[in-house]
Amino acid sequence: MIEFDEQKHQYKVDGVVYPSVTEILEHITAPGYSKINPAIMEEAKERGTAVHELTQDIDLGMPPEEVADYDVGYVTAYLTFLDEYAPEWEYIEQRFFNDFMGYCGTIDRVGKIDGRPCVLDIKTTSSPSTEQIIAVCAQTTAYSLHLGDPDRYALYLHADGTYKLIDCKDYEEQKHIDGYGIFLDCYNLHTHIANAKKYKYKAKKEG
Repeated sequence: MIEFDEQKHQYKVDGVVYPSVTEILEHITAPGYSKINPAIMEEAKERGTAVHELTQDIDLGMPPEEVADYDVGYVTAYLTFLDEYAPEWEYIEQRFFNDFMGYCGTIDRVGKIDGRPCVLDIKTTSSPSTEQIIAVCAQTTAYSLHLGDPDRYALYLHADGTYKLIDCKDYEEQKHIDGYGIFLDCYNLHTHIANAKKYKYKAKKEG
């Protein structure tokens, strides 16, 4: 049983807290986010949540009757994507637990694009940095580990009604990077830091 606390963004499985994929990848994303005004970050977070809810309603066959002006462009972008790619979603906002490595997450979409199995993550960042794209490559890898080897996509929706679909495997190949290796490095670093915080250390000499 996976429980999710939205306020804390915390996952529990059978009462035990496990790190999320997002938390593990903060070692890549946090330095960049720390340079952004907290008020702007909070606004971006709220916008992302709203857009995710709107796209979820659309995919569940319950399109909203009214959309706030500042969200119209994102909805238009998503509808255009759906029209051009006609994806077949099997799961929407699917929570999962990787019991072998001990982490949780929520996959935005699992299904097929062009008849091929895939996972897709929805973003509202207007101009993602290299670090952010690398992070989403690692993120989708973490999502896909228990799904075989599906295609992996990052869908960036923009306020002007346009979108950009990044094929993570293709991006990794062109950039000579390894999404799985990046996630594993972040996972190991997160584990080492968590262990260091868990156990007490007494110096041989103090003073």
